Amino acid sequence: DLAQKSVPENIIKVNQDKRYRFLDKDAELSIATKSLPSNLTLESMKERMRFSTRGWTVPYRYRILPDNNPVRPDMFIELRRTPAIMTSDSSFHFLFRSSPGVTRINEHVLDAYPNTGIFFTEIPFHSYGRGTRVRGSVSRDGETLFYENIYYGNMPDTTTKHAVILNSVSPQGSVLLPPDDVLRITFESHLADQMDTILLYANGNPLPLWYNGNRYVGNISCASYQNVDSVYIQVAARDKRGEKYSYNLPVSLKVRKPQHFPVIETKEDFIPVSYSLGVVRLGGPYINEFPKGVRFVTDGKFGPNYRIRLNKNETAYVHERHVKVLPAGMPAPQYYISSMNVYVDSTSEVVTIPWPEPVPYAMTPQPEQKRIRIRLYGVQSISTWLSHREGLKIIDYVTWEQNDAETYDVYIQLKTDNIWGYELIQRNRHLEFRVKYPPKKKDMLIAIEAGHGGDWNWGAVGLSGLLEKDVNRDTAEKLRDMLRKKGYKVVEIRPEDTAPSLRDRWLLTDSLKADVFISIHANAAGGHYLRVGGTSTYYNDPFWRDFAELTYGKLRELPLEEFGIVGSFNYMMCRMPQRPSILVELAFMSHAEDENKMADPAFRATMAEKIAEAVHAYIEQKLRSAVK
Repeated sequence: DLAQKSVPENIIKVNQDKRYRFLDKDAELSIATKSLPSNLTLESMKERMRFSTRGWTVPYRYRILPDNNPVRPDMFIELRRTPAIMTSDSSFHFLFRSSPGVTRINEHVLDAYPNTGIFFTEIPFHSYGRGTRVRGSVSRDGETLFYENIYYGNMPDTTTKHAVILNSVSPQGSVLLPPDDVLRITFESHLADQMDTILLYANGNPLPLWYNGNRYVGNISCASYQNVDSVYIQVAARDKRGEKYSYNLPVSLKVRKPQHFPVIETKEDFIPVSYSLGVVRLGGPYINEFPKGVRFVTDGKFGPNYRIRLNKNETAYVHERHVKVLPAGMPAPQYYISSMNVYVDSTSEVVTIPWPEPVPYAMTPQPEQKRIRIRLYGVQSISTWLSHREGLKIIDYVTWEQNDAETYDVYIQLKTDNIWGYELIQRNRHLEFRVKYPPKKKDMLIAIEAGHGGDWNWGAVGLSGLLEKDVNRDTAEKLRDMLRKKGYKVVEIRPEDTAPSLRDRWLLTDSLKADVFISIHANAAGGHYLRVGGTSTYYNDPFWRDFAELTYGKLRELPLEEFGIVGSFNYMMCRMPQRPSILVELAFMSHAEDENKMADPAFRATMAEKIAEAVHAYIEQKLRSAVK
């Protein structure tokens, strides 16, 4: 519908096919294409209009506003969740959205959610070969608008079944290991319950496989292949019907002597080093995010990831793009540690730890023991001088332990677990641990991050098409205003509809020296539209667990279901030991009732109010019991 646009002579050019078309008497343009283009570009003799079709749903009927924004007409219906026209499913939960009116699916009247306009029901499909008509409609003032289609359910499953699902094979790519190691191969199968015989082959040598109820697992001893250049890995199988299968796995093994593996060094700051290569959506968990210049001893490589030897019991992994390989023969960094100093400055209490060689290190919060552990790899003790200056209010004392012959632990024992932030800073030849003094309330700075943002980073898309980035931003702005009314200084880390990177958000928060940080998001899950819902809060550092618990308790005063408090959460914006930091998932965009609530500005204001109450109560509680 181009009635609100200027189209001289009613002639428009569609750039997708370079053809000119006439608008009809209602100033509408109809275009038939084989598929929906990602962008639709129209040109009149006066202007050029370009529309992103991301988020468009059938039927593709839109009105173009003067500012070139496409919207649904005043009366509309759209089908938002649908299976393929031909599906093996026996039923499907069809989801429609419409303008206000009497809403039906087939002949059944269904109440639409008032704030989102969605309505849905499960429709069973007819038996194989028979089509099932599905019609969604909205009626208002004697007029009915509908969309319908025919679906064929209970179709035979024609998906090819494999004895080995190749994209499930782990690890993948080229693997380099020393002779005393073992390569563990795992994979999934569509046909595990139908297998009679299945074997792993390494350069033609058969090896047993075991099925653990989820994956097949096999081991290849590297010692058997140290005199060959490469080991090619295959699987051969026979099912109970006698049908045979064979696969070349997407992994190869090269066995190399220990001196082949290099010492590597981080090339830049914030290099993530992981405990494992397990796939996690948000990454990690990380041993540390290292600054530039830290060196590691490697003893293996899995595809692009170096395996790091930290000590005889601990390994880690880092991607090759983050490090440089040092010249062959470079010795591993190591040193003796003899002394440490503990003292007070104007903002913090400080522990300095010698770091004359660039060994790896990690910091672990242990609030239950009122302490923080700093672990140094490649360090041995000759520690006889731990100097403590007077005036310490937060740090009780510092001690050490030689965990093994190459691992040295520093324990910073605290007088209280009520702390306001801490960090470990890598200096030129020493590490500097700092634990902050409590801020003054009049100087308190609270940082609020509205998750996602910008033209493409929408976050979750609700059942109705509601965008998470908009829910986050509106709630964050309401929270900002409420906290300012309580007398706090507040900064927005994602102002307006901008899209800074996560690292830029983190760096901005840290550069502003914010005292408290809150990230606002909304959740999503798959499955039925009423399956998973509720509110939740998240923390990474266990020192900030009580902040997450208090905020969760406040949100649970609202009519929101329980989803829980999640610890060890690895979202970058939660990885802030420098300040109390949490993430709030308001509710689920994928849950019909939750989305209906979040679509209501008044309910978003209520959620913001509960978060503001929690932030204020948390700060007051911490300040009351803080050291003076």
